[in-house]
Amino acid sequence: MGAGAGAGGVQPTASGHKAGPHYRFGFPQSFKARGGYGADAGRPQRGRLSVKRLGEYRLHLYASVDYLARAGRPDRPAQLRDHMLVGYVPEFIFSPELDYLDEVEAGLEAHLRATSINMQYRMVRDGSGIGVLPDFIARSDPQLIELMADRVEIIRHFWLVTHEDLRKVARIATVGAWLQERVMMASR
Repeated sequence: MGAGAGAGGVQPTASGHKAGPHYRFGFPQSFKARGGYGADAGRPQRGRLSVKRLGEYRLHLYASVDYLARAGRPDRPAQLRDHMLVGYVPEFIFSPELDYLDEVEAGLEAHLRATSINMQYRMVRDGSGIGVLPDFIARSDPQLIELMADRVEIIRHFWLVTHEDLRKVARIATVGAWLQERVMMASR
């Protein structure tokens, strides 16, 4: 990462950052301990884990109204090379399924980086650049515009992950069943 990486609390905004296409910010996310279970975007491949698919979700390119007014609206994935892109910090991507930009256009890299999808959403919403965001986060925000919906759509799955030793514990099983029910209801 380049200058500014790991600078806690630094939030580039449309009005505040002076980052050019080759200046990279990074926002590390602190590790959060789990209570015996978790819902992950990538399916874990190792460990003594019980893994169950919860459902799928879709992601698209989004930018804020302010960003598009200032930088113009790209019509093709190749044009994204001329824009500020928001994405994950490569060194902290825990699953290859989260490396979205290369699926949009080979060789694309984020100029503004974060380890959290919530921070990426805030950067895109604040007008810092264009990012790949889950529809369940971005579609309801009137400040965001979906881009190239006919050309770019990424489909991913949520996975319920429980340590094998804990999956039959009543509180863990109850939360897992509740999560699965909620995801099924939301996808109808």
